[in-house]
Amino acid sequence: MTTQTLFSNKKSGADMSMKYFLGELKRSWPRSVLYFIIFFMTMAIPLLISAPYKPYRGIDVSDAEYIFKCSERLFDYVNGVLPFWSAFSMIVALFSGCYVAKILNNKVSADFYHSIPLRRENLFFTRFSVGAISYLVTFFVNVLIFLFICEIQELSAPFYGAIASEIFKSFGFSVLGFFFVYSSCIFAGMLSGTTIMQLVVTAYLNFFPVVAYLSLTATFFLGASHINQSYYVSEDIIPSMVPPIKIMIIPLLEKISALDIIAYIFISLVFIGFSVVIYKARKIERAGTPIVFDGFGAFFKYSMMTIAVLLGGLFFEAISGSFVWYLLGILIGALLSFMLINTILAKNARKMFAGAKSFAIYLVITVAAVLLVAFDAFGIDRYVPDANAVDSVTVTYRNQVYEIKFEDENVIRSVVDIDKKSVNNELVGDGYSAEIYSLSGVKISYAEKDIDIKEEAFYPHYTRSYRLNVVYKLKSGLPLARTVYGEDYESLCILLEKIADSEEFEEGIKKALFDVEYDDYYIEQGIEGNSKYSDFESKNEGFKRPTYALDTIKNEFNGVDYDFYQRQILGYVNFYHYGDDYRNLEYPIFVGTALQAAVTDENDINAFYEDFAGLIEYIVIVKGGNIDYFTAAGDASLVITDKEQIKEILSNAASLTNQLTPFTKAEPLYHIGIKYSTDGDYFNTMTTYFRYGCVPSFVSSAFN
Repeated sequence: MTTQTLFSNKKSGADMSMKYFLGELKRSWPRSVLYFIIFFMTMAIPLLISAPYKPYRGIDVSDAEYIFKCSERLFDYVNGVLPFWSAFSMIVALFSGCYVAKILNNKVSADFYHSIPLRRENLFFTRFSVGAISYLVTFFVNVLIFLFICEIQELSAPFYGAIASEIFKSFGFSVLGFFFVYSSCIFAGMLSGTTIMQLVVTAYLNFFPVVAYLSLTATFFLGASHINQSYYVSEDIIPSMVPPIKIMIIPLLEKISALDIIAYIFISLVFIGFSVVIYKARKIERAGTPIVFDGFGAFFKYSMMTIAVLLGGLFFEAISGSFVWYLLGILIGALLSFMLINTILAKNARKMFAGAKSFAIYLVITVAAVLLVAFDAFGIDRYVPDANAVDSVTVTYRNQVYEIKFEDENVIRSVVDIDKKSVNNELVGDGYSAEIYSLSGVKISYAEKDIDIKEEAFYPHYTRSYRLNVVYKLKSGLPLARTVYGEDYESLCILLEKIADSEEFEEGIKKALFDVEYDDYYIEQGIEGNSKYSDFESKNEGFKRPTYALDTIKNEFNGVDYDFYQRQILGYVNFYHYGDDYRNLEYPIFVGTALQAAVTDENDINAFYEDFAGLIEYIVIVKGGNIDYFTAAGDASLVITDKEQIKEILSNAASLTNQLTPFTKAEPLYHIGIKYSTDGDYFNTMTTYFRYGCVPSFVSSAFN
């Protein structure tokens, strides 16, 4: 009797289905025992033998405090076991999926099972149910054992419910991961006729999208210098292409929404639905063949060859950096994958060159397409959208502009303008010559004269080159991520002025500032050489070195604009924020706020400069373009020792630290090196610049 026979006696058919189900369930006990051992060894045993929840008990710790620490440690342990539960659930899913399709891997077995007086749907769902039940029962029992071990511990009251909640959350996501892999493995089993090929196709279904995306993206990036590559391979994009991985990584799991869970369930049901349809359509005589449908076999073959072509070229290009080797890598990847896949599908090495003519046509088309994409023949890398086509733009520049979204038209137009200049190579320089000058007025070419490196050398930290990351949100709804490289200082200042004057920037700074929630985050006072205040302290009773509590900084925040950044800056406060996202926010601290305990008016500020000037041995000023270093011993520099001139330089300096804020408009043509004493014997050095338009006349005249 064939599988298509429908019994007239429905009760007899139901009895037959139930008997078959009970028989399969009874025969599944070896698998159930194996699953139970796997879960018991990876869940209960580690919890019992490692005792990760028993911290060291200090001498002065009370019983209640110690129990709380034990409870907290156990909670952290339970919270961290999900990746292991999910991983082993997915491994079991592969075993279970292979069990469902096992009857189709041998023609004798297929003929036998299909001769049973049951419809194919009954055979499929019986084996599907038995495979799922074997997992669910053994896993749930081990979850209960794990929960029991946790609950018999002496815990603080709030932790009993919290730990149980974490355990059942881990159970839920592990089951979700199991059914996703289980359904994809069954679907793969319906397309293939061998267990080995079923596992290969399962890996193909789960990992092909991300491998194809990464290889295509990397190939495109070979000819793209203005596309922001990191945006397209971010941690939010890649895991979404490999759903099982997302369930195994806790930081990613915490971002899973209800819509994601619905999508997992829906895709699993789609896999199962198509599996039933394919099972009913496939021919019994194709049992034992690697791929049972010729159409899917051709798609599988050429899609895998395409990936091999891309990866082959990328591999050789990464090693050699040569176009010739890149092209050779493409050819080698195509040929080797063609031979290997032919051998696997035919199960015969003599068939490795089958379809050579089709391969030749494919190779010509693929190589041409890859080369066109790799060398940006379509001009995608040079495409800059019109400002009117942009809804918003997200800008990231150094630490003070961190992924801030702007809808301000002035900012959007400025970003588009500087992006177009970057594409047209109009940001390659600021017009300053790469020359330095001596005090005698004789121009000395940097290329013709080596400056001797002395023991006391100053190393300027400022560079005129910059990188700006922008993401356009187009009115079409598509994002376009680009990178702007430049050296033109004036063009950057135009953009930064628009940014700093926008309300969105102020809100972004405020949000970043208030995202740092606790004072125990590492807050570094970024003022160069705190010991330089020592003499000033001794001469000014009541003066205290500036220290910055988080609440104080928040309270001092009264808004920013471009003019705000052009005032005299004493230093930075750097917030290192550890959490879901590592952040380093540079917040500028000005003389009026940094020294607010002692400096209240202009006279106090002048007193500070006068005392600081007394600690300075000399100031070195060099005028020039691309200078890597300078020293007081060289003749191509201006050495200042006069205290009044030093005081004037300090009052016109853009910063008294080694850094400038991105928004501080400085005179990059002049490098300032300051050598000062901290205790009378030990000397420190720092470098800075003049504020824009604030070069003292005695400095500019000396270089004319």
